[in-house]
Amino acid sequence: MEPMLEEFEKIANQLDYNIARIPVISNVTGTKADSSITTAKYWVDHVRQPVKFAQSMKAVQQQGIDIFLEVGPKPILLGMGRRCLPEDEGVWLPSLRPKVGEWQQILSSLSELYVKGARIDWSGFDGAYQRQKVTLPTYPFQRQRYWIESEESQLSESTVAQIADTATETLTQQLAETGNLSESELELVPKILELLKQQKLKSVTELEQKSTESDLISPSSVIDIEKLQAASAKEQKLMIVKYLQGLALKVLQLNTSEALDPHESVLELGFDSLSVVELRSKVEKQLAVTIPASLILQGPSMMELAEALVEQLTNSGSSDQTPVETKKGNAWIAYHKPKPNASTRLFCFHPWGASASMYQQWSDALPPEIEVLPIQLPGRQRRLQEKPFTDFC
Repeated sequence: MEPMLEEFEKIANQLDYNIARIPVISNVTGTKADSSITTAKYWVDHVRQPVKFAQSMKAVQQQGIDIFLEVGPKPILLGMGRRCLPEDEGVWLPSLRPKVGEWQQILSSLSELYVKGARIDWSGFDGAYQRQKVTLPTYPFQRQRYWIESEESQLSESTVAQIADTATETLTQQLAETGNLSESELELVPKILELLKQQKLKSVTELEQKSTESDLISPSSVIDIEKLQAASAKEQKLMIVKYLQGLALKVLQLNTSEALDPHESVLELGFDSLSVVELRSKVEKQLAVTIPASLILQGPSMMELAEALVEQLTNSGSSDQTPVETKKGNAWIAYHKPKPNASTRLFCFHPWGASASMYQQWSDALPPEIEVLPIQLPGRQRRLQEKPFTDFC
């Protein structure tokens, strides 16, 4: 960036600056921006100085901010930001997401903002669109329920006890006035109602315990560990893959009966930096394993991830959990589709900042005599932990 700084500063000095009306956290200082942000020097420093992203995220947190919205074509900074703060802290919302409909994603994030108490300008949001009422069918033309399923009981123990005590007195009085019951029979009414109350309290307590336990899912409740350990190596892998496919559909919010390709990189299945961190968090909690964030961001396939998870889940004699390691294989060639009758091989080097995935569709688009071999350079995607190519070139 050095060669362009002098010219950049000349142009920056020609601009008029104003203090921001919305507070800004500076990535140059890692603190709340002051009047220096209105100078050309600040923006020259912004080009050349290190980005204090983690420090800036902590500064945002100290301001009491707990909802993070990334405005852009895909969530990249959300995944980085989530790793800078304590786990399970904050709400992370993308505005757009690859392979997810624009309206679907925007409305999903908007609904989350509304639920969290944000003030929405609904008239402004809907102002550019003409609306009209339509007559809907009176029969279920799409057999999918959208009703919120109610629990068996939403009452706490204290509420149930209070209602039961009041009902006991009222019902006993009504039976005494209108019922054809003897004095001995009336004496039994409070005892019967007390038994019913205790039974109801017991069911409420059991429901509350189940609700609490569902938040702390043990490995055996997700995958039968004994069955896993007794299965063959192939069956073990398939069990884990099936679990990962189901979990991935939930994280990606996909409503489909089709299983995700277990051989595709999770990054090619629609995951981004935010959703892969969410997938990692859920797998670690539910299976009690350890997956380094650096690994999941490299984009292993579900099959590769399953192989590594099997090692941890079946290692019953060890108390120390070994971090998952990805299967390396031929790291240089990615997304290769062999063409046995090809007469020409096309080796494709991606530009810096991209990855080999940009050539994934080329093989299908080109004629059968041309075989495409996308080159995955170090420091990107699956080779994220390796030294970047420019460091030793």
